[in-house]
Amino acid sequence: MDQVIADYLSGLSAQACARKYGIDTHTVLSNLRRRGFVIRTRTGPQLAGEVLQRARDLRVQGWSYQAIGDEFGVSRVTARAALIGAGNG
Repeated sequence: MDQVIADYLSGLSAQACARKYGIDTHTVLSNLRRRGFVIRTRTGPQLAGEVLQRARDLRVQGWSYQAIGDEFGVSRVTARAALIGAGNG
């Protein structure tokens, strides 16, 4: 569970973490809450830190917002908003 939490803290969504590790999203969220972490809401970009940097790199390589969103378990709109918000649209 430590790696799941590390991935979440690096910017992956709870849903993306759950998919990555083959567990239920509720399991990810309940473990985060139990350990005292604040759960991010879906209002705003969910890509941050190393994940955002990787998304920037993929965009420079010509990846679409949809492909970037799929890679990190967020929507095309969220990927676009995060990259534009970081000045990398």
